[in-house]
Amino acid sequence: MRKLEEVIQNAAAVGEQLMGDDVNGFKFVGNEQSYWNKMLEDAIQSERMNPLDTNWLSENNLPYLDFDYDLWYAHE
Repeated sequence: MRKLEEVIQNAAAVGEQLMGDDVNGFKFVGNEQSYWNKMLEDAIQSERMNPLDTNWLSENNLPYLDFDYDLWYAHE
């Protein structure tokens, strides 16, 4: 399993939620968001490219929430 997939699955397993879209990007919104967003950033950098988009998430059966303006900016 690729590191990026592993980070998303592990975060989901502890209740974190990945949210975003192809325009705004993606981030975790939850109680431990700082930790998981750092893990996400590190995983993306290790991929040498950012495959993170809605198609890739769907193709890999990885959970994410659609972008919600209020929730996104509440977790800045």
